[in-house]
Amino acid sequence: AAPEILAPPRVNGFGASSVNLIWDKPEIPNGEILSYRISQDGTEVFRGLSFQLNISNLSPFRKYNFTVIACTGGGCTESLQL
Repeated sequence: AAPEILAPPRVNGFGASSVNLIWDKPEIPNGEILSYRISQDGTEVFRGLSFQLNISNLSPFRKYNFTVIACTGGGCTESLQL
C-alpha cells in the first residue's frame, strides 16, 4: 500500500535565491520507502532517500509551491503544499 499521513516539507533556511527544505517519514509508511520526491510547482526536482534538499536559482519575491512525495512498492502519496 502507499504511505499514509505525509506532512508537507518545511523550510529549514533560506537566502535571496535559495531555500533549504526538510521533511519527515510518513506516519504510516506501509512498507519500505523506496524514494522521496520533491515537487516544485508540479515539476519533480529531487528523487532520493534523504530528508533535506537545498534548492537554488529561485527568483526573489516569487511564490513557489513545494510538496514531498513518498513511494513504496505499493504506490506513492503526495503531501499538501508548503
